[in-house]
Amino acid sequence: MSSKGLWPLSLFFTYALLSSEAAIASQNGVMLLGSKKLDYSEDQPILGISSIRYDKAYNQFILLSDDTGAIPNYYNKNGLPRYYLIPEETLITRKGIPKSKGTFLQESGRRVREVVIEPNDSVFWTTHGHIDTEGFDFLGDSAFLVASEQNATFLFNLVCPWIRFPGWNIHSSLLKVGRDGSLLGAYQYPREFSNIGWRFDWKIPHWVPGIYDTQFNWHSEDPNKKGVKRNRGFETVIHLPGTPDYLAISEQGILQDKQHHKGPVPGRVLRFSMAEAVHQVSASVKPDIQYHYQPTSVPAELYNPEVDVIVQSISDAQAVNNHQFLVIEKNFIRKADRKTVNYTYTEVYLVDLDNPLPPTQGNKCTCPEEQPKETANTSLPLLRKKLLLSTRDFEKTFPDFKRINIEGVTIGPHGTDDSRLLVLVGDNGANFPKPRSTDVIFFRVPEKLFKMQ
Repeated sequence: MSSKGLWPLSLFFTYALLSSEAAIASQNGVMLLGSKKLDYSEDQPILGISSIRYDKAYNQFILLSDDTGAIPNYYNKNGLPRYYLIPEETLITRKGIPKSKGTFLQESGRRVREVVIEPNDSVFWTTHGHIDTEGFDFLGDSAFLVASEQNATFLFNLVCPWIRFPGWNIHSSLLKVGRDGSLLGAYQYPREFSNIGWRFDWKIPHWVPGIYDTQFNWHSEDPNKKGVKRNRGFETVIHLPGTPDYLAISEQGILQDKQHHKGPVPGRVLRFSMAEAVHQVSASVKPDIQYHYQPTSVPAELYNPEVDVIVQSISDAQAVNNHQFLVIEKNFIRKADRKTVNYTYTEVYLVDLDNPLPPTQGNKCTCPEEQPKETANTSLPLLRKKLLLSTRDFEKTFPDFKRINIEGVTIGPHGTDDSRLLVLVGDNGANFPKPRSTDVIFFRVPEKLFKMQ
């Protein structure tokens, strides 16, 4: 660790005493301040958190759950699409340091407000089970724009819970949701981003003698292989401050973007305006421009390609200004014969919309020097990015990073020093086995790092 990355010693000990975890600075000056665990109960099931935003207008954090209303949670209840409003003083001090006393619900659960997103069939076919809330951002002062991955289970399982239709005609969509949870509008992407295949799952229940949860599934795909992958659609949407524009980012590459053996398949980034659509109940959002985003390959020393399976995805993003944003890249490593993840880490990148790299189709392209060596062939401009932080740098201080599913990122209130508060949130699951408490994790990031080199 270089001396340049260390804060003054006195300040370091102050943070260590006040935070729930000992603060530690990484080589580039990023400091882990600590974490806050959000407990859950049957009356307040803070489960399945998929995104987080800091709402400076109301000095609160907003946590969005990806429950759909169709799948039973840990309490054997169908958790409804919802979000939680949490005053910032519940989680952090005025200096942006996490409060360490008690668990969340025991300490201040009564101050948390739960808002259910209500279906509205007059707007869109959004019966509970068809709203799959994954990411969101602000849409004016009175509403949110919510990314619905549209991968929910159809409600036939209310009659036969072991038969599930996770979707035919898989469409990612955007929902306009009022601050009171009312559904005000629904917007669709162009057809090229929809997958018209469908899947059927039949899981024999555990109480059937001699079967023990045997599962059958059948999956049909569009022969032209177009659109988003099932459960890997557009689950992120962010607003570019000072503009009517938004970005939607696919969790993984779409079916049109094939692997070229030079790193992970690039994801799609769509930029579109909501200036007209915001006033409509239903509309199609057509991208004004598209980009490719290239995820970073998992280092070879972290896995054995003969026995390990790697799952990489983009789980959330947060705008920094009108041309830069943060992206979360999740990396799961598990054994090929097991579904349980045995190691995970998350990296946050600063991404710039200005001066993207040119497409790199085939060998005819002369790539610039800054072009990443692992880049796959791209038919679209490739966004430049810079690593801001990796949870691998903080595993000794916070070992839970090795098994947390980080889902959300936001920038918190500005401090008095020349830095920003970066906040991550993990998805603790929602059902059996018993979920862990949700982790909200706080970092102090020097302002100078929010600049591309």
